[in-house]
Amino acid sequence: MRIVIIQEKGRHLKNENFREALNFHRAFKSLGVDSLVWGLNYESFNTPLEILIEKDDVILLLEDYEVNGWIPDLSNFKNLTLYWSRDSHCVPQAHVNTCKKHNINIVLNAIQHHQSYFQPTKTYWFPNAYPHDLIHPMENIEQVHDVGFCGNYLNRKDWVDIIDTKFKVKRDIFVIGEDMVKAVNGYKIHFNRNISDDINFRTFETLGCNTLLFTNYTPDLEKLFNTEKDMVLYKDGNDLLEKLTYYLNNPVEKNKISNSGFETVTSKHTFVNRAKELIKIIKENI
Repeated sequence: MRIVIIQEKGRHLKNENFREALNFHRAFKSLGVDSLVWGLNYESFNTPLEILIEKDDVILLLEDYEVNGWIPDLSNFKNLTLYWSRDSHCVPQAHVNTCKKHNINIVLNAIQHHQSYFQPTKTYWFPNAYPHDLIHPMENIEQVHDVGFCGNYLNRKDWVDIIDTKFKVKRDIFVIGEDMVKAVNGYKIHFNRNISDDINFRTFETLGCNTLLFTNYTPDLEKLFNTEKDMVLYKDGNDLLEKLTYYLNNPVEKNKISNSGFETVTSKHTFVNRAKELIKIIKENI
């Protein structure tokens, strides 16, 4: 069995190695499973998929934002085809349309209660993850910033501004790749805000850096983590500021929580963990 992973190489050089396709490719390799990444701007793309695909291959589609028609119609292939739906809180109907267009056999949903969108297609809850080989604590970087925010401002800027009324926030806007890892390693506390029902990648990445995560509650978060031991949840602006003050003044407790979160994410939520889950799903459906 070979798993053919379909995703564009990406448009940001600094983020190339962090693409989900390559994260899975490295994870499969570590497990002794053959895989190939195929997509726009990869060398493999020079060979048409119709020629490259073999009878026993499994197709894993990861491309969420394909807009220029480079993916062939996967419904023409008789291979088992899976689709990992991420960011479905943003454009759920686009994901549903992708599955219908390509006659996807199995949908892997990053958001558990979005599984109903894809019925009658068979679905599995398949949460986000992080690449532990690329994202990890960096001993040469000191946590010099009390509070940091690394990401984009979508529905978050007002919250960052609230923090700034009492603390100086280190703002790293659209910092990606290794620069993101360095930035998060430099925070004592990383502020995150999940949008809608999504448990975003930054949740896993922050914990993977062994940085204390402050985030809002999202449905099913407690099924992945111990939300009382692995992170700090805030309810509103006042609650956020009070808890920031407390944990910055109590570094022993801060470190206890960040260590717990790090232990959970490294043991349960790496791409190697997800690759193992995926192999099990494939074997159940071949």
